[in-house]
Amino acid sequence: MIAVGEGDWEAWGAQLGVSIVPQSFNHSMDPVRWCQNVRMRHLRALLEDCDYLLQVDSDVRQNKYTDFQHFTEFNAWAVTKKWKNKNDVLKEVEMRFRINAGWVLYRNTPLTRSKLQIIQQEFDHEYADENGWDQIKLWQHFGDHMANVNVPNRKFVDDGAKGGFKSTSPWYHCKGPGRKEVTDLDTWHDINQTPQLT
Repeated sequence: MIAVGEGDWEAWGAQLGVSIVPQSFNHSMDPVRWCQNVRMRHLRALLEDCDYLLQVDSDVRQNKYTDFQHFTEFNAWAVTKKWKNKNDVLKEVEMRFRINAGWVLYRNTPLTRSKLQIIQQEFDHEYADENGWDQIKLWQHFGDHMANVNVPNRKFVDDGAKGGFKSTSPWYHCKGPGRKEVTDLDTWHDINQTPQLT
């Protein structure tokens, strides 16, 4: 768990049984963007001693068991989209929306480690409070090496964008307040049912 800012993180981590990676807060940056993007500087180190590393947003919930043995042919997986069909017109997706950083699985390979190392260095030397920086960097460095986790037929991550959640999805991605779809939080926190939209 990457713990940003001050707090009794060690005690909190002990309660949950998780390791804490401390990260100072940058008060000159937008707080939401800082928390979203600063995690990218830690991924290379976190991947070092494991076969896989799963990066998830705080609004992603596991619904069903995921057999990670299916993820052996590529270096990384995420929900990706380069083109979108809007009003029967095919348009290229903006770079910051091509890879959804809310659920990314990295396999420990030399290529993955080298790309995450570059992203860490770019964060340390170039980061300037850019909206969608994490997803832009993932596309710039992984692009063709990032497999779409939902292709061809499987639906691993459901972001609720189609007006509901698939009960068969191993992972749900919540749409929070202010989005086109808002998740009913009572059903979101009840792991015995499929979340509902308000």
